[in-house]
Amino acid sequence: MSKNLYLTGFMGSGKSTCGRLIASFLKAPFVDLDLLIERLNGMSIPQLFESEGEAGFRKVEKEALSRVVELESSIVALGGGSLLDRENLFRVKRSGKVVYLACEPHAVWRRIKAGSARPLARNKQETLALLRSREEMYREAADLVIDTTYKLPVQVVEELLTWSHARSVIGGEIFSEFDSVSRVMFGSGRLTELLRREFGGRRTPFILSTPLVWSLWEHLLRDAFAGELRVHLVPDGEAAKTWETAGRVIDWLAEEGAGRSDCLLVFGGGAAGDLGGFAASLYMRGIEVYQVPTTLLAQVDSSVGGKTAVNHARGKNLVGSFHVPKATMVDTALLASLPERVYREGLAEVAKTYLLDGMDALEELASLKEELIARDTRVLDRVVRRCVVKKMQVVRNDLLDRGERMLLNLGHTFAHALEKVSGYGQFLHGEAVSVGLVWASRVGQQLGLFSHAARVREILADLGLPTGWSGRAEDILDAMKMDKKDGKIIVPTDAGGAKVLSALQSAETIRAVVALGG
Repeated sequence: MSKNLYLTGFMGSGKSTCGRLIASFLKAPFVDLDLLIERLNGMSIPQLFESEGEAGFRKVEKEALSRVVELESSIVALGGGSLLDRENLFRVKRSGKVVYLACEPHAVWRRIKAGSARPLARNKQETLALLRSREEMYREAADLVIDTTYKLPVQVVEELLTWSHARSVIGGEIFSEFDSVSRVMFGSGRLTELLRREFGGRRTPFILSTPLVWSLWEHLLRDAFAGELRVHLVPDGEAAKTWETAGRVIDWLAEEGAGRSDCLLVFGGGAAGDLGGFAASLYMRGIEVYQVPTTLLAQVDSSVGGKTAVNHARGKNLVGSFHVPKATMVDTALLASLPERVYREGLAEVAKTYLLDGMDALEELASLKEELIARDTRVLDRVVRRCVVKKMQVVRNDLLDRGERMLLNLGHTFAHALEKVSGYGQFLHGEAVSVGLVWASRVGQQLGLFSHAARVREILADLGLPTGWSGRAEDILDAMKMDKKDGKIIVPTDAGGAKVLSALQSAETIRAVVALGG
């Protein structure tokens, strides 16, 4: 059974208007509960209040709602007080998802005061007191909250359409994925449109990019924003992830007069995203950041989930924060210009994500090798979205990386150690992850947890990725001691998923595995 999508909120929040728009977009049925009540009873809502009183109206409302909850795949605009009744709330939650369209009091009164015949909107003081009394109820009921105060109805609908539950609630193709932690917008060849939809001429972000990326794609951003752009360029790659570079970004924001209401848009790969997110998290105790990832690795992993960092002499990403992007915009058409090596390193993060779903999933990825190497956009779109959704599902339950999210570090403790030991230059991050996946698989096999280490290595090699290193195992072990994951390693298991182990307790196994080289 498909579920309904219920819009709740105070009068004037836009439930009916937005409900009609989203239903039109999705070609789904739409029910305005108040209008249904009027039609069922042959009276307007004010007439019902006058003849039956509020208690009588609520009884009529409950009867109408009992019909609505039996519908499927419908958009429903509830009345402002429909969910005050706990039985109504239970029925609605059981039969669908609830979106609370919030609105600040001053905007509520402005919207409803002119010519309003609403029986519960007789004067400003009483009306706003009623809103405040219901706020907790609305938030308790909501699966998603959208603030409509400064948005046009079409902007509210667009944000609603990005919600990940929209697919399971209504069905059909959606534009984006959304949850309480992350919002990721997809559009192959549509970056300018994504930016216009998100910003809509309301403000122009400060832009952080790298010289090569900006030279290649500057025109897309200039097409999206009117007027002069404020742009700051930082070095490519891990060389950008330093305290000094972060300080220069913050200096630039201050010199340009960026305020708390401004935002930073990071247009680049994973390193630029890490740096920009970190600087945004520090400036004025945090300004909004948008991520526009331009590499495969950043699109499937680093741009989603809010981890930001710069490197330290003692280890990779040792100085950082959690600062979730306001939105991430993924355009796989940007991958067409990537150097082959930079493109392929992203396939290691893709392989990691598929391996976390088990060997059957990794074999599915292996079957797409030719299309992936050819950068087939249809296949890339599907693969990238799968990786993003997987990460979002994990991150929403463990934003701060203290439990389930640690499993996303499969291969990464090894990778970070390898990058440090080799001087942040011999291996790109994704290449180090590839080697780390091989080592993690071998450790899992040595400990009897995993049986497919050789096949993992073969698949990674077929994707054009490195699978070994000829240095000293002791150097890797020493570097792992300073890893921010407290000396833990993640290894795949035959049951699917992964298991967290102590690197110290597994030291002999790690030493033997690394010593194998390639």
